[in-house]
Amino acid sequence: MFSGIAARPVIVGSIGNFVEFFDWTIYAYMAPIFAKSYFPAHDPVVSLLLAFMVLALGFVVRPLGAFLFGLYSDRRGRRNAMSLSVLGMAFSCLCIGLCPDYDRIGIAAPIALLIARLVQGLCTGGEGGSAVTYLLEFAPPRRRALLASFQQLSTGLATLSALAISAGLGEYLSQGDMFAYGWRLPFILGAVMGLVGLYLRFNAEETPVFRAAKEHGHILKFLAREWRVTILVVAMAMSPSISFLAWQIYFPTYLALATDIPRNHALELNMVGVAAFLVTMIPMAILSDRIGRKPLLIVYAVGAILLTFPTFWLLPRLHGMMAATVVCLLGNILLAIMAPALVSGMCEVFSTRVRATGFGLAYAVALVLTSSTFPALATTLVGRHSYATIAAIVCAVGAVSLVSYIIMPESNRKPLDATLYADEAGSGA
Repeated sequence: MFSGIAARPVIVGSIGNFVEFFDWTIYAYMAPIFAKSYFPAHDPVVSLLLAFMVLALGFVVRPLGAFLFGLYSDRRGRRNAMSLSVLGMAFSCLCIGLCPDYDRIGIAAPIALLIARLVQGLCTGGEGGSAVTYLLEFAPPRRRALLASFQQLSTGLATLSALAISAGLGEYLSQGDMFAYGWRLPFILGAVMGLVGLYLRFNAEETPVFRAAKEHGHILKFLAREWRVTILVVAMAMSPSISFLAWQIYFPTYLALATDIPRNHALELNMVGVAAFLVTMIPMAILSDRIGRKPLLIVYAVGAILLTFPTFWLLPRLHGMMAATVVCLLGNILLAIMAPALVSGMCEVFSTRVRATGFGLAYAVALVLTSSTFPALATTLVGRHSYATIAAIVCAVGAVSLVSYIIMPESNRKPLDATLYADEAGSGA
C-alpha cells in the first residue's frame, strides 16, 4: 500500500500544513477566552464576533499569499516557497502568543493581533499550493491521492492536537489561569513547531517533476491559458471549505452557543469526530486512486447537503449529546470521503508550470468566498436564532460544488506534466 513512498517528503510537505491548521484551529477554540481581552465590549457575543472578524481578514489576504508564494514556487522551487511560508507562520504564532492585551497597550493590542493574522494568512495562502504540489510531485503515478492525503491527515492531526490541548488546558487550569496565560501556550508551541518545520524544509530536496520541467518562465501567461481550470477549482473547493469549518473547527463553538452542551464536552466530542476522519481517510485515498476523484466527490457533496438540515436546524432544537455525536461523526466521515480526492484532483488539473500558483490561488479564493465570513456570520445568525438561514447558505454552496464535481474531467490518470484541455496543451501549457 505504501510501496514507493518515501517518508521524508511526506513529513516535509505536511508539517507546514500541520502548523497552519493548528494555529487556525487554536485561534477558533481560544477566541471565546481571549476575545474580551483584546476586543472589549459590553456584550461578549460582540467581542467574539470581532475576534472572528480578525480571523476572516486572515482569510481575505490568502489569495494574495497564494499568488505571491505560488509564483515563487513555480519559478524558484517548492522547497524554497515552503521554507518561507512556515517561517512566517512561526513568526505569527509567536506574536499572538506574546502579544499584551487591551488593558496593557490599548488599541495597539487588537492591531498587533490583526497584523499577526494577516501575516499568517499570507503564509497560509502560499503554503497550500506549494505543499500539496510538493507531495503530489513526489507520488508514484498510482499513489497520488494516497500521498496527497497526508496533507489532509496533517490537517486532521492538527485539529485533533488543538482539541486535545484546548480540552486539557480547560481541565487542568482554572478559569482565571486560562484567561491570564493558558490560552497563549498553544500559540507558543505552534511557533516552536514552525521552526522545526523550517529546519526540515531547508534541508529537503526539490521535487523530480519540478527539476525535470524545461521552462518555469511566463507563469502568468500559462495561468491565463488555464482560466477554466482555475474557475473549476474555485467551485470544487467552496463546499469543502465550509464543511471543514462547520464540522471540525467551528463545531464546538456552535454547540456551546446553540445548545446546552458544555464547551469542554463539545471539544471532547469533536475529538471523536476528528479521530473518525483520520481513520477513514487512508482507505478513501486508496479507493480514489482506484476508481477516480469524481465518484467520491459527488458522494460527499450529496451527503453534505443532506446533513446540513440536522446540523443547523435540528441540533439547536434537540439539545442532545447523542444527536450532536451522530452529526459530528457523519460530518467527519463525509470529510474523509472527500478530502483525498479533492486535494489530489484540484492539483492534478493544473500543468506543472502553474500548479502551485493555480491550486493555491483558486483554493484561497474559494476560502475567501465561503470560509472567511462563515464563523462570524454563523455566530451572528445563531445569536438571532436564524438557524434555517445558515442551513440555506450551506446548502446553496454545496450545490455549486456538486455541479463542479459532475462536470469536472476525471484526473487520476492524467500525467502531471499535462493539462486537461487540448487547446491549452497546444498553446504552451
